[in-house]
Amino acid sequence: MVQKLAKALLQAAVSFGASDVYILPVETTFAVSFRRSESRKHYITCSAAEGQSLSHISNLQLV
Repeated sequence: MVQKLAKALLQAAVSFGASDVYILPVETTFAVSFRRSESRKHYITCSAAEGQSLSHISNLQLV
């Protein structure tokens, strides 16, 4: 399930033209945002379990 979510996030990030993907804890969930230039756009909020699994993916660069 996390693999599908990670793949969907990366595909959405590429479509958005994101230079960075943020996976940040927010109370009992995780917020996923994309950054392009100087702006950051919230993409989704996911469960704590999904967010913790996604947060182990680090140092990815979108090419």
